[in-house]
Formats: sequence, C-alpha cells, structure tokens
Amino acid sequence: RREMRALYAAADAFCLPTRGEGWGLPVHEAMAMALPVVATNFSGVAALAAAADAWLLPPGELRGGFAQPTARDVARALRDVAGDRAAAADVGRRGRTRVASLFSPEAVARAIVAAVEEV
Repeated sequence: RREMRALYAAADAFCLPTRGEGWGLPVHEAMAMALPVVATNFSGVAALAAAADAWLLPPGELRGGFAQPTARDVARALRDVAGDRAAAADVGRRGRTRVASLFSPEAVARAIVAAVEEV
C-alpha cells in the first residue's frame, strides 16, 4: 500500500481508458489522492465519478458487454489535463472531496446504519 501511495503521489494524472471495471479501485484510489482522473464512463467508474470531478471518456460502442473508448478521446482528455494544470488540480481536488463524501469511514457508517434501520 505504501508503494502504491507513493506511485500515485509521484504522478501528475491518472488515466484508465478501461473496457470495464467492477468496482474501479484504481480510479477510486487516484481520486482519493486528488489526482486528475481520465477514465471510461462505464461500469464501476460511472458509479463513482462525475463529470465535475474527472474527465469521463465516452464508452463508445459496447462489444460483448465491454466499452470501446477511443484513442482520440483519451488524447483529447489528456491534452486538457496537461493544457491547464491549475484547472486539472481543481478537478483532482473535487474528486478527492467526492470520494471522501461517499466513502469516508463516517459516510460508510452512515450508510450501514441507514440500511440496518431500514430492515
């Protein structure tokens, strides 16, 4: 875990043009580290990220249940990130805030208590 945190901390951005993710742990970790994130708006990523806190790539045509992000969309998003580092840092901070609001220990505890009370 320490090495992964160091790797994220050394990066300027995180890019995962995935064809499909269950949970999307790497995206979650990158957002928690306040990195600007470029990822496919599909599957687990779509449940975690929003357009305000990440560069979400169109999934393209689904083939066999998998997304097909294009190299053109990836390149465009990465140019946006590199072209305005201050704006990218703002997006990264919003991503960190989103992850904290959804998955901090307190947020998870509230969700568990609400689910138990519902039962």
